[in-house]
Amino acid sequence: MTASQTHPSLALSSVGSKLMGTDPNTGNTVSVSYRTMDVSGQPLSTGLQIDYRNPVRRSMTGTFTPGTMAYLATISYSNDRLVLTSQGFGLPWINGDTDYTANGGSSPIQYSLGDRAQAYTAVAQAVGTQTDIGGGCVLLNIMANGLVEVDKSNNAGCNYANYPLRLPVVGSWSSYDRNPSVMTISLPKSIGAANVPINDEIKNVINAGGALVVALKDSKLLMGYMQPASAPTTVAQFRADVTDVIAASMRAAAIRIGQQQNP
Repeated sequence: MTASQTHPSLALSSVGSKLMGTDPNTGNTVSVSYRTMDVSGQPLSTGLQIDYRNPVRRSMTGTFTPGTMAYLATISYSNDRLVLTSQGFGLPWINGDTDYTANGGSSPIQYSLGDRAQAYTAVAQAVGTQTDIGGGCVLLNIMANGLVEVDKSNNAGCNYANYPLRLPVVGSWSSYDRNPSVMTISLPKSIGAANVPINDEIKNVINAGGALVVALKDSKLLMGYMQPASAPTTVAQFRADVTDVIAASMRAAAIRIGQQQNP
């Protein structure tokens, strides 16, 4: 998908206290509602719409001045949102190693589970596949009877002595009730903790109330994410002058930690 397709413009209309629109890609109804929140004295870093583990955000200083208001936009959808991504939620783990060879050989690169040479006919054939979700040291294993495990790869160079969780961590998978070619994977909230060394994309989805997905598409087992309609997204917006203050703090933090700056 192009950037304009991924983040399409919406024609919104007012319905009571909410703005309503339709996603042109999917026909999904979108509603947007606003509320204000006093953020006086809160760290400026909380105004960034980026991951809390980002090194620039963690290095920012300063607080919002008294009386500063944030405008919180809550976006909800009438239906679940399912997105298949080019590299999924991790790289396939084949015969004890990460498989970096992508399907297709053309842009964009597309990774999939299982044997690249096999034409799959059902998403349940993902059972028995493994995915590297933590730098070659942590695997997601899709197992029989609706179970998944996050477990050690026991790869050379991996150290589990101070791992923040006792492995394996057990989750579950099930067929998506609206599409039999989709499998949803649910993992415990503990996987989303900041100190758990697995892919941030997975943790972000878990922390937002979503799930991982495997889908049968074009005879391949593709990976992605699902954000359920029951889990709306809330983002903060600020007046332009407040945004300038946040940006100045962000730039100063980037300079302090030696990050390259644009002219």
